Amino acid sequence: MKRVPNKQAGFSLLETLIALLLLSAGLVAIMQAFAHSAEAWREGQEKMRVQEVLREIVTQSQTSGCLDTQVEGETAESWSWTYEVERISDGHNEIRVSVKTSDSNEYEIRFIKFAGELDFHDAK
Repeated sequence: MKRVPNKQAGFSLLETLIALLLLSAGLVAIMQAFAHSAEAWREGQEKMRVQEVLREIVTQSQTSGCLDTQVEGETAESWSWTYEVERISDGHNEIRVSVKTSDSNEYEIRFIKFAGELDFHDAK
């Protein structure tokens, strides 16, 4: 009995290469998405830690009574920070607190401190 060759026996080399190309392109896209999300997560963690440091510096300066001086320091992460007070007008000071991370990212907050007490009795 004579056998007839089956032309549908499997995938050709070209079909296999195209399938591998598509699979590798998909894997590269997924890996890039993971890398991007990991970087975004790291930046978010850094910003949260910077906010904690800024809050600690402002709180310590207000409780220690050094509200009219310039102070510099360093955190446990080897980040440098600066607390500066600039007199704007009589009784008004602008306070700047900045933190520079080890990656040279710099974050800063500014706010105005009003000296003296507010009198609400005359307001109508």
